[in-house]
Amino acid sequence: MEDLFPEGNIGWKETQDLLLFRIYENLHNWLVEQDALKSQLVNEDEETEISMEE
Repeated sequence: MEDLFPEGNIGWKETQDLLLFRIYENLHNWLVEQDALKSQLVNEDEETEISMEE
C-alpha cells in the first residue's frame, strides 16, 4: 500500500496515471486486433451493399 500511495492522497493522480498506462500497455495488442476486425467487417458490409445495388 505504501508503494502505491507514498504520499497519501496527494500522490494518487500519479499512481492513477501509471496504472492507466500499464492497463493500456497490456491491452494495446488486443485493441489493435479489434480495430482491424472492425475495419474488415465494415469493408465486407460495403462490398455487400455495392453488390446488392448492381
